[in-house]
Amino acid sequence: MTSTLRIFGYALLLCASLSTIGWAPPASAETTLDQLRKRGVVRLGFANETPFSYAASDGTLAGVDYDVMKQVFEDLGIKKIEGVLTPFGSLIPGLKADRFDVIGTGLYIRPDRCKQAAFSEPTIVVGSAIIVAAGNPKKFHSFQDIAKASTAKLGYIVGGTQSNATAGGVQNDQFVSFPDVLTAVSALKAGRVDAVLRTYIDAVQVVRQMADAAIEVADPFTMPIKDGKPLVNYIGFAFRPDDKELVNAFNEKLEKFLGSAEHAKILDKYKIGQQAYPPPLKTAAICGG
Repeated sequence: MTSTLRIFGYALLLCASLSTIGWAPPASAETTLDQLRKRGVVRLGFANETPFSYAASDGTLAGVDYDVMKQVFEDLGIKKIEGVLTPFGSLIPGLKADRFDVIGTGLYIRPDRCKQAAFSEPTIVVGSAIIVAAGNPKKFHSFQDIAKASTAKLGYIVGGTQSNATAGGVQNDQFVSFPDVLTAVSALKAGRVDAVLRTYIDAVQVVRQMADAAIEVADPFTMPIKDGKPLVNYIGFAFRPDDKELVNAFNEKLEKFLGSAEHAKILDKYKIGQQAYPPPLKTAAICGG
């Protein structure tokens, strides 16, 4: 009994001592948003995808995704963006490995990607296009045209999506993969593929920047139809799944910015035509397939 009282007395003395020195329960762990604000820098994973995010000739970052993201993070109190150049196919693995905090490089919101990353609300709606030899000698004006030419080869970039082309009838053995768009276009000019699959926005930018009379964007180009509507893709920013607070805060600022006069200036700067905002689908519906 005496021992029990003695132990109880020691416990009371310890509590009193801790109270005297100002002891308190440990604070809750910092969120990623807290850490970014403290650090003052956001690490952006990008793949030199014009006009989305890319390194300009002087080494500075540019692009519609970069400009939009910069504005949103400034509104969140974070003013510096640090680019981490990464092959397109390694972007999501790099995000999961904590090499950067967000992906912003024209990344499509797709159900399979939604299982690996948490996407912002959509920022751009875009259809597919193909880059072809000048004059479009094979007369490819749809994916169905490519599918009908059974020996035709369609180049695509590793990590990109071929879903719209597949929906249009292009077969697996017609696809040829490349690490980047410049390599794919070189293969087109060499006759190893008959067309290169891109988004319409990117295809126009590539042809404009290369200023090469040997290539052009197929025009007109008819998109595949599903449920009575042309198939389009939605672009957003990707975050780690655990960073829900960061995603929510980002979305709150993003949705206020999309469709504003400042946002319109960015779209005009990169010559990106868009329908009125907000986009017709939310991320939850896109991720649901």
